[in-house]
Amino acid sequence: GGAERVRTVTTLGTPHRGAPQAVLAVALTGLLPRGTSAWDLLPNSRLLNALNRERFPASVPMLSIYSRADLVC
Repeated sequence: GGAERVRTVTTLGTPHRGAPQAVLAVALTGLLPRGTSAWDLLPNSRLLNALNRERFPASVPMLSIYSRADLVC
């Protein structure tokens, strides 16, 4: 809910589908405890899958700014 209160959604360099680098971050830090944000950024994480299952309201314009050369997204 809340679409009626939002004029536009703008994201900047947001890894909507996860960041492959999160695998490296989890591995290099000794497998962080499950609840940390690195786990949430893993491609196909429970959080990202849940967010991507939800339909984005057609009434809210979305602008996603990204770079093809960005190593995060």
